[in-house]
Amino acid sequence: MAFAQFEMKLVLATLLSRWQMELADSKPVEPVRKGALLTPAQGVRMVVKGRRPENQRILQTSSS
Repeated sequence: MAFAQFEMKLVLATLLSRWQMELADSKPVEPVRKGALLTPAQGVRMVVKGRRPENQRILQTSSS
């Protein structure tokens, strides 16, 4: 089970680093408590916009 979770995180990190994605709709995400964590009640729908150019930053910070 731990190995499967590690694989899922690796696949997700690879996808997010190679593909440009955005939210499918603009309505607010409603959180729901699951144990000690908050998660989206209905999940988060995303749309693939295209391939991310090489060497492009994934996150932009306000200080850069």
